[in-house]
Amino acid sequence: MTPSNISHPSTGTIKESDYLKASKFTQVRDYAIISSFLTNNVNGLLTGKLIIRECTLYKEKKTEIIEGFKRSEGDTGSTEIQVALLTQRINELTRHMTANRHDFHTQRGLLKLVGQRRRLLAYLGKKNKERYQDLISRLGLRK
Repeated sequence: MTPSNISHPSTGTIKESDYLKASKFTQVRDYAIISSFLTNNVNGLLTGKLIIRECTLYKEKKTEIIEGFKRSEGDTGSTEIQVALLTQRINELTRHMTANRHDFHTQRGLLKLVGQRRRLLAYLGKKNKERYQDLISRLGLRK
């Protein structure tokens, strides 16, 4: 799983033999540090800068969804917003699952998110049918 030589900007090169001699805690910690600071972007390896960029894009997308579905000023947690954010995450994980069919941990997480969204939609359907119908039409959900 580990390459024979991993280059780390601050410590230099780590040899696989040194890596295997270390305790499990050190291996996991070092591997996490090394993988987050990789400078080589060949063969799909992510750089630290790329990870930060993805996080800011996610924050921007999340605030965009909140702005689009909020009911009043300062609303960040209404049922509509929660369902919209869950739908966004479900769509991302669905795309991931099409490429990684045997990722069963992600599959379980996806099923939990779908169940949570279903429960929130059932709650909204009981409390206010108009808001429920508006929400599922805006999100493009079936029913």
